[in-house]
Amino acid sequence: MNFYRSREQRFMRRMSILKNGCFSVIVSALFIVFYCEFLLHYLSIWHCNWPVISDHPSSSIIHTFFIADPHLIGGLRGSPLDRWRREWQMKRSFQAALTIHKPDVVFILGDLFDEGQIDTVERWIDDVTRFREIFSTTDEVPLYVAVGNHDIGFHYIAKWEEGRLVNRFYKEFNIKGGYLINIKGIPFILLNSMGTIRDKDCHLCESTINDIIYISKELRCINNEYDLSKCSVPSIRPILLQHIPLYRSNDSICRLFEDGPLSDESVMNRIDYDVINYNSSTFLLNTLLPRLVVSGHQHWGCEVRHHINSSFNLDPVLEISVPSFTWRNRINPSFILASISLQKYSVSPCHLVLESTIIYSYICGAVISLILIYFYYNTKFRINRLIFGNFSIFHRVNYWCYQLFKQKLITWFIKNN
Repeated sequence: MNFYRSREQRFMRRMSILKNGCFSVIVSALFIVFYCEFLLHYLSIWHCNWPVISDHPSSSIIHTFFIADPHLIGGLRGSPLDRWRREWQMKRSFQAALTIHKPDVVFILGDLFDEGQIDTVERWIDDVTRFREIFSTTDEVPLYVAVGNHDIGFHYIAKWEEGRLVNRFYKEFNIKGGYLINIKGIPFILLNSMGTIRDKDCHLCESTINDIIYISKELRCINNEYDLSKCSVPSIRPILLQHIPLYRSNDSICRLFEDGPLSDESVMNRIDYDVINYNSSTFLLNTLLPRLVVSGHQHWGCEVRHHINSSFNLDPVLEISVPSFTWRNRINPSFILASISLQKYSVSPCHLVLESTIIYSYICGAVISLILIYFYYNTKFRINRLIFGNFSIFHRVNYWCYQLFKQKLITWFIKNN
């Protein structure tokens, strides 16, 4: 009796184990990718909740997303790999948020594109196509955008380029300098921040200011009254949405609800770059009488209150600066969940998954998978050697049984013959 398995049989057995091992590695890798690139985004946003407004039926409350500064990379800045990675993360996070929270409306507050002010026609079309793919919504969830400085340039650029970039943006997204939206009886005003500077020889500023005055009269005045000084406070005050924040001398007065840079009182905000100038801010507050202002631009979250200098004796107005939505601008991007009723509102930040969490998940998943696969197949190989290997217990028991059967058979044959 030969106790040795043939060389071919041993080779085939080892190749079978190797193939099964490769299959396990592939399956583990696919699961890790699915977890890091899909499931993590859902798990991160699943922890967020809509803020609650007490004493209001849910049917009268609007749930909205406020998103700022996605900065889609164009063809000049950043590598194609960086562009693909950032846009993939934004798309997965936005679609996960839509699926989980199901908002009534979405607002994106400017700087949709990183190179909008220098885009050629071809690159502009490509940027818009990618933006609509990343931030695609259903017909039941309208999406509105405000214009940012990266989309058309700052005020000093936008007012001299003969309206080419401004008109291109307005036409593509069906907006204008001042745009009134009414959702379930709640007015939202989208403004072009670069057009609120109110200086001379600025057609962009003139048209935006005219839009603002028209909206204010529509909200505040009745009986065809056209003198704003004779108009009253609207029964439902609007929500003002724009890209550049209202005037504040520096960010030390901010109450940060996100991790931002340490504020230094000696570092002043640049007027009409970091914030709108004081006169324009006062004009917007006194003319539109908003109850809430939401802005972006500075890439970190901030809360500050502004006083309305009017005879109506109104409470200070809260302004919320929304953090950037892209990992390219900050390590912990986020957006705002807002519940808004006819008279009240409540907001809450929602963080996206950290990029470092994705990287650590990849590393931990790979290490754990390799360890499990190693121990599983190493144990399996040892068992196979024990059962099927050379001079194994299985072969010895088999040989003893064979010899016993052979001896019994010979004894029976001799006895009967």
